[in-house]
Amino acid sequence: MGLADRESNRFQMAASEKVRSRLEVTEDDVAWAQIVETVPGPRLQPAVSVRGKTECVDGKELLSETRELAAVSANPHFTLNVGSAPPVPGEVLLVVNSSDRPMLCTACYSAGHLVSNGKGQMTVLCSQTIERSLAPYQSWRIDTSFEERPLVKFRAAGSAVAMQLLRPSAMNVRLFRVESTIRFDEPAQ
Repeated sequence: MGLADRESNRFQMAASEKVRSRLEVTEDDVAWAQIVETVPGPRLQPAVSVRGKTECVDGKELLSETRELAAVSANPHFTLNVGSAPPVPGEVLLVVNSSDRPMLCTACYSAGHLVSNGKGQMTVLCSQTIERSLAPYQSWRIDTSFEERPLVKFRAAGSAVAMQLLRPSAMNVRLFRVESTIRFDEPAQ
């Protein structure tokens, strides 16, 4: 996605400079921005602060929602308890491959059945599994339910993956807010 008010997506900022920019996004686009700060010396600390906002027009009304930054991690995954709170209608998991290498994602939807894992524990049986490869810098919106079955497991195999759970701000409006209480796990080293 290009920046609407700049000739290039790359630019330098002076110390204490504030920059306001917009991504060139059409109605059906999914866009994200990666901010890279080069720290010029070993004794200096990162200093860039970033805030984001999503806007959409509903009829004649401009709706806006503040966006939180998504942390980048390697090989994130999660498993939800079967029977936990049902997904909110229209809710999506946004996954972004923010590396220069392809990655693989696996989403598991379950009807609520459990099976033994052979180690004395019960694990969720996937009734529908969707695998998708993401090209470098590509994103994917994953519905949190498929044919009324909730998303209960997700795994991404990639070195730099950003994820956020997005909930609709209002029904029938394509404006989402970040559900910031959700934390995604990284595999133990």
